[in-house]
Amino acid sequence: MAGLLGLATLGVVKAQYTSMHVSLVIQESCTVDASSGQGKAVPDVACLHDAPYRISMTPVEPVPSSAASGHTDMAGQDGVRTIAF
Repeated sequence: MAGLLGLATLGVVKAQYTSMHVSLVIQESCTVDASSGQGKAVPDVACLHDAPYRISMTPVEPVPSSAASGHTDMAGQDGVRTIAF
């Protein structure tokens, strides 16, 4: 810590900038077809290399008692769907 304080008392040191080359390779590509207005309740997910995903639903309104009994069909339910990759 004393060394850093000593540098601070010497004056302002100019920062030097350099360039760096970066590349990005996209390994996976997925499409989501959420055309729920066409009678589909659950969106279709298609991944180029069959990547795993999970679709979950958070209800907008309180869950009816029939859904609390373990009924997992998301068709016909209003809610917010989340797709996790």
